[in-house]
Amino acid sequence: MYENLAILAAVVLIYSAAAGRVGRSWLSGPILFTGAGLVLGPAGLGVLDLPLSAADLRILAEISLAMVLFTDAAHADLSVVRRIVGLPQRLLLIGL
Repeated sequence: MYENLAILAAVVLIYSAAAGRVGRSWLSGPILFTGAGLVLGPAGLGVLDLPLSAADLRILAEISLAMVLFTDAAHADLSVVRRIVGLPQRLLLIGL
């Protein structure tokens, strides 16, 4: 249990240390975390083993999606959104 938490904390710490360089490259945070999960998880080195049920996985996916969408919305250029207000309204209507 604590080993998994320590590994996850180390991945977040390494990402935080390199976040400035990552922001200027073509890589994104979700891509790096997915790669770290593949390398450290059962499909890779097998170091990280998190027993998740389907309900746990759904909650984790919803939280991750909310964080990604919030981050994207925080970086949106509002002047552009105001000029083309019809497109975001249609996309939100389709999403709902």
